[in-house]
Amino acid sequence: MPTVWDNSHVDRIERLHGPKRRIDKAVPELREAIALLTGPDAAKILVAIAADVVTGIQKRNDRADVHAAYAALRRAIDALEAIEGNLQG
Repeated sequence: MPTVWDNSHVDRIERLHGPKRRIDKAVPELREAIALLTGPDAAKILVAIAADVVTGIQKRNDRADVHAAYAALRRAIDALEAIEGNLQG
């Protein structure tokens, strides 16, 4: 999936709170880890992982913005689940 990494949404994230060196190490490792999956499956797995992470944040922070982020991720998972399996990529 190298072509999807061009003009990446990751590169457009405006605020990250961790040290840049950790982020610069983690992103390529995540990309390599999902390279074995088809595009739709990779998207589902990444969004599901994000939802799991936000669930942990949500348990410690009862805030509207966190709840809204979790709800958006759940909607994204539902939308990705609705994608038919006969796609290319």
